Amino acid sequence: MEQAKQGGNETAPEMAGYYRGAGCFSLKAAELNELLGVGRCFDMTGRDLSIGGRQARLWVVNGYAQEDLLERVIAGWQALPDLNSVTDAADFCRRYVSACDAAAEPDRDTAVMGVFAGKTLAIIDGFGGGVVLDAKQFPTRSVEEPDTSRVLRGSHDGFVENLMQNAALLRRRGGGHAFTLGLSTSCRSARARTWPCATWRARQTRGCCGPCGKS
Repeated sequence: MEQAKQGGNETAPEMAGYYRGAGCFSLKAAELNELLGVGRCFDMTGRDLSIGGRQARLWVVNGYAQEDLLERVIAGWQALPDLNSVTDAADFCRRYVSACDAAAEPDRDTAVMGVFAGKTLAIIDGFGGGVVLDAKQFPTRSVEEPDTSRVLRGSHDGFVENLMQNAALLRRRGGGHAFTLGLSTSCRSARARTWPCATWRARQTRGCCGPCGKS
């Protein structure tokens, strides 16, 4: 019981390498290599980098990455003289990550799931956690009307394999202050499936009995 009380706020042993900062880069990289299947999966790419004179490593699924965007991001990182003024991964992300969809990720399992979903993970020696950026580009079909699903009136778009394109199709049809898009995940495993959920919420002004604005 005493041991449990003392360890209540401590990081689990298998997560320690991901959370610690300086002095654990090799352990963190080895853990992520094992979890992501580097060497076992031919399409999982792990690449060593040097960023600001520090060791760094990047993981991405080959075929998911948008190579021109990723190349520009890496080129900017490798041109940095040093990282002495950077405090942590979140600070590095704010100052030196040019991709729009990027954030520091302190949770190892969430970062691993992001890589399997097509995102890119980078860790840097001296910083706890990692930086996850969305530079993926899936091969997709056109959004033209499916041959097997016809409508009599109006345009008809078909969903594709890209989640954000599907979300954009939903927002174009039902956008507005009452329209909300959220994400729902079926499970927390390598085979997790995520899909957008659209909801419409009726907003009513105080003292108003309907959309006409009359009380």
